[in-house]
Amino acid sequence: MDQLLKAARNDDPEIRSQAALEIGSHQPAEALDELVELLCHETIDPVVETMTWAVVAYGETATPKLLAALDSDIGNPARVRILHALSKVGDPATLPQVQAYADDPDPAVSAKAWWAMARLNADPAALAAHLGGDNAERREALNRAFVQRGPDSVAALVSYLGSDDPVIVDQVAEILVRIIDPMTRGTIARKRVSAEVETAKQALREADSTVVTAALKRLAEDPRAGIAESAEEALAS
Repeated sequence: MDQLLKAARNDDPEIRSQAALEIGSHQPAEALDELVELLCHETIDPVVETMTWAVVAYGETATPKLLAALDSDIGNPARVRILHALSKVGDPATLPQVQAYADDPDPAVSAKAWWAMARLNADPAALAAHLGGDNAERREALNRAFVQRGPDSVAALVSYLGSDDPVIVDQVAEILVRIIDPMTRGTIARKRVSAEVETAKQALREADSTVVTAALKRLAEDPRAGIAESAEEALAS
């Protein structure tokens, strides 16, 4: 084990990656602490991916170590990596600590927190609190989180179609269209359209809002066929 951990600290990223792969394949308990620490300090993307996989392979056993790292003085790039690992482990008990970073001033941290919240099935209202604003990257990050959260978030989103803030209304219309898009769901789910998806369709059809109409017209020109078709369907109703 000492030799394996030494390899995980090697200057050669390929050797580090191979060592992480070996650790993740066997999940020796004595390697977990150092593996999480190495993940915090790794900077080479392919090695980060392998180390993340290795940590996630430990499952919920890794949760205490990841949470301790999350709240430590590790810097924001490392915090993003830890949030990503937590989103993949999927332990619902981690949600409160993950959600604490949803308002982080670093957009990379807050965006990854939103993604992790979606993966951990957070209350959609907690994500909806971040709707609006004029930062395109943050908007897209939140949109992706809602799409990841899926149709269960429709009820919370529909209530915002009546907002007085046109930026929020426009964003909600876009998210609903992306949730409706059958290409965002797996093959089985495409065959079994949920009641929530039908609710989203109806809400867009019945929205008495020039903002919603403008958003649907814009999305009808989207190069992604599923989004364009979903927007066109809502416009045609």
